[in-house]
Amino acid sequence: MKKILLCMILLLIGMTLWAKTSEEWIDSAFQMEKNDINQALKIMVNAKKEYPENPDILSVYGYMAGLAAKDTYKLRALYLVTSAISAFDTALQIDDNHKNARLWRGILKINMPSFMGKVPAGISDLEVIEKRTDLTETEYIQTKFFLGMGYGKAELYEKAIASFDQVIALGNNDIYEKDSKKRIAKILSEKK
Repeated sequence: MKKILLCMILLLIGMTLWAKTSEEWIDSAFQMEKNDINQALKIMVNAKKEYPENPDILSVYGYMAGLAAKDTYKLRALYLVTSAISAFDTALQIDDNHKNARLWRGILKINMPSFMGKVPAGISDLEVIEKRTDLTETEYIQTKFFLGMGYGKAELYEKAIASFDQVIALGNNDIYEKDSKKRIAKILSEKK
C-alpha cells in the first residue's frame, strides 16, 4: 500500500513538473500556426482544457479558431467562429481590459457577413481598442484598417475614409496601406 501511495505521489509531482505553462502552450500554437493552423488549434484546445479560465489561452484559442474557420467547409466554419466568439467573450468576462481578446473579437466580427448583425459589435470593440495607449504600431494599423472596413460595411463612409487615411499616413505596412487605398477609391467611386 505504501509503495502504491509513493508511486502515485511521485507521478503527481512528475506531472506537475512536466505540465506546460500557459506561455508554453501559446508559443507552441504560434509556432505550429506557420505550418498547420488545424494543429495549432488542437494545441489550443488542449491548453484550454488545462487553463479554462486563462484569458490569454482563451483569446489565442479564439484567434486560432477564427483562422481555422477561413479554410474549412461552412458548417465547421460556423462552429469555429461561434466557438471563437465564445472564447473571446469568456476572456473578456474574466478581464474586461484584455487587449488581444477585444482586438481579435472585433476583427472577427468585422469580417463576418453584414447580414449576421455582428459588424456594429465589432466596430464597438475596435473603437475601445483604438483608445488604448499600449498598442504596438502594427496593432494600431490593424485596428484602424478593420475599423475602416467596419465603417464601410455600416455605410459610415466618412469614418471609413478617415480610418483608411490614417493607415495610409503611417505608411509602414504595405498590405494594409495598399488595401486602404483601394477601399477609399471604391467608396469614392460608388458615392458619385
